[in-house]
Amino acid sequence: MKRFSSAQQKSFNTPEGVMTPLSANEDFSIIRINMPKGLWVERHSHQKAVIVLVTKGQILFDDGESHLANSNDVLEYGAEEEIGFKALEDSEAIFITKEPTWPSLESIYDLFQSLGIKESV
Repeated sequence: MKRFSSAQQKSFNTPEGVMTPLSANEDFSIIRINMPKGLWVERHSHQKAVIVLVTKGQILFDDGESHLANSNDVLEYGAEEEIGFKALEDSEAIFITKEPTWPSLESIYDLFQSLGIKESV
């Protein structure tokens, strides 16, 4: 068994909120995203399927139709499916990516740094 403490992980200020990669391997990655009320992320796609667990707040997801997600709701969207979202209140969600492109925390950190995304302090 592996245990990961989110307090020991790095967080990054991204256009999608404050992202904290919690765990990553070849099978899945887990990233917590904290979103301030009013944050709007335009529709975009990812190369891999994603499961989203809303852990706090209320988020409106947009895939061409609107889907309201509250705390404890789970959503799943497929690879290349376009999705956008708006935090209707301060919110938090866990994003789990199946077979991620970046299969380690270090590779995620390197990606953020290569994109000029700064670590949150």
